[in-house]
Amino acid sequence: MFQRLTTLAESMVWTCLPIETEYTVDVIRDVTRGLDYYDEGKGFEITVAELGSSKQVVGGGAYERGIGFALGLDRILTLRQ
Repeated sequence: MFQRLTTLAESMVWTCLPIETEYTVDVIRDVTRGLDYYDEGKGFEITVAELGSSKQVVGGGAYERGIGFALGLDRILTLRQ
């Protein structure tokens, strides 16, 4: 299920990016965070290198009662300008 979630999130990022420009999108599936609500403390993030220091556009993971992610539309919209 975790794999499906990351694939869905990555598809959403690619759908939002303008097609006339090439981007460097990385999916990091083994992000370890010290947050109690992540199952086993692991999550994932998707980054777009062209955003520089604010390159994370998606973050999410598996939780005790489900899975989910957040999409940073403000950062994606920055790329569309």
